[in-house]
Amino acid sequence: ANADEVRVRFNAAAAPYVAERFGSEVTWLEGGVLEVRVPGDSERWLTQWVLSFGGDAWGQEPEWARKAVHSAAEAIKGTP
Repeated sequence: ANADEVRVRFNAAAAPYVAERFGSEVTWLEGGVLEVRVPGDSERWLTQWVLSFGGDAWGQEPEWARKAVHSAAEAIKGTP
């Protein structure tokens, strides 16, 4: 995978919207989950975009993206 690419996964609740938006760029996985690859050049954009789906999306790879989204979600919840 491209070093600047982030794999983001969406659960079945968000999948129809994401599939409509990304078309043939999506990869369908088990259980109605789908994955898309998006540019990873802006951590701020990435975290805000993923969090805009609530708990229906998460950063999968690379690790920095997973950690960035998790940290941002924790900050929103106000937990340490």
